[in-house]
Amino acid sequence: MQVKKLFLAIPFIFLSIVACMIAFRKEEPEDFSEKQLTLITNADGFMEDKAYIRAIPMYAEASSLEGSHKEEAAKRLLSAYRTTGNFDSYYEMLEARCADNTADEEDYENLVRYYFADGEYATAMACIESGKEALGGSEVLEGLRKEHLYDYYSDGDTYKDIILSASALTPVTDGQLWGYATDTGDLIIDYVYEKATPYFGDLAMVKNSAGEYELINSGGSRYALCKDSISDIVGVASNALNGIVVNSEGKYEFTNFDFELLSLSFDRIGVFSGGCYPVLSDGKWGLVNDSGSTVMEPRFMGFAENKWGECFNHERAFAMTDNGYILVDGQGNTVEPTVYEDARSFYGTGWFAAVKKNGMWGFIDTQGSVVIDFYYDDADSFSNGLAAVCTAHGWEYIDEAGQTAINTGFLDAGPFNIGGKAFVKVNSGWCSIALKSKTETE
Repeated sequence: MQVKKLFLAIPFIFLSIVACMIAFRKEEPEDFSEKQLTLITNADGFMEDKAYIRAIPMYAEASSLEGSHKEEAAKRLLSAYRTTGNFDSYYEMLEARCADNTADEEDYENLVRYYFADGEYATAMACIESGKEALGGSEVLEGLRKEHLYDYYSDGDTYKDIILSASALTPVTDGQLWGYATDTGDLIIDYVYEKATPYFGDLAMVKNSAGEYELINSGGSRYALCKDSISDIVGVASNALNGIVVNSEGKYEFTNFDFELLSLSFDRIGVFSGGCYPVLSDGKWGLVNDSGSTVMEPRFMGFAENKWGECFNHERAFAMTDNGYILVDGQGNTVEPTVYEDARSFYGTGWFAAVKKNGMWGFIDTQGSVVIDFYYDDADSFSNGLAAVCTAHGWEYIDEAGQTAINTGFLDAGPFNIGGKAFVKVNSGWCSIALKSKTETE
């Protein structure tokens, strides 16, 4: 009886095994390789006949199927889109391929170039980074990144002249009176002053149309009026010794926030930087800090400045001697004995300074080692990774490797601030430029 039951169960067991095998086979993806090849072959024929409206759907169908010719069909479809000028579909397909990690280096390159051409800087840079990650690195994409790293734009006003400074608001003139512009080049305080000086923090010194000297805030409102007898203003200097003026005897003095003289005078006082003021006393230059205490005894003939008028940053200055300029530390000790014909002081956000030797300009670091050779007709020190240099084509910018970053031939060029903006001089006057890498990706 048990044997009979066993024989009766055998067909059911067999059917169950067959059913499982069928079910398992249905879970496996069907291979459409042959169908893809047929579609591609037929589509190729239609492309030769320029019957594009028949070829493109075939390529699209072949690329949608799973099989060994899927990538081949996708590439044919992309080419067909380009041939027919259907660029919307072409770039949509590239974006889809990048999103699902089926894109190759050429796809990423073409998509990145499209983004740059369309003005989508941040999207292009993001695509470069995602492409390098997906591909495990790419020299082509890295080359595109470097090529566009210093793309810039300019959309502000143009000014006849300006006073370059580290302040957020720049003194600008129409040729008669002075006002102030933002670092994007927009005039924010109108031309109403006979003289204007750079801001430090929220305050600046000006001479108004009535001939009065006053402190103003960043909105142009009066903060204080000078009631002492002075002959000129130099500007707000720091948050401690607030300002510098020239008294009636021609001496330079510090003032407080109420525009009152502090009876701390020198023959000259320079721009505050690196925590110090350069001061001239009895024909020699030294340094005092922002409380007026001596940091470096007056002993040099002068100090080299950068284009913001600064002479001391990173505990370094270029001191003038009988033979030329030498690099010294904050106590006046020689850092490196090489004597230069001229020099530009370090900026607070740059570690290479411009120096002149044998009639040409190059760059050294804070230890005095040459980092970029002497190639240039003129140069300013590095600020925020870039330096302005002058060649036969005009002023342009280089990076810290000495490679050209911005090769526009400006008539003059100032340093870049921390926000990636700089003032440059063109035929119509001074205007602001802004690095897209600093402004469009923040």
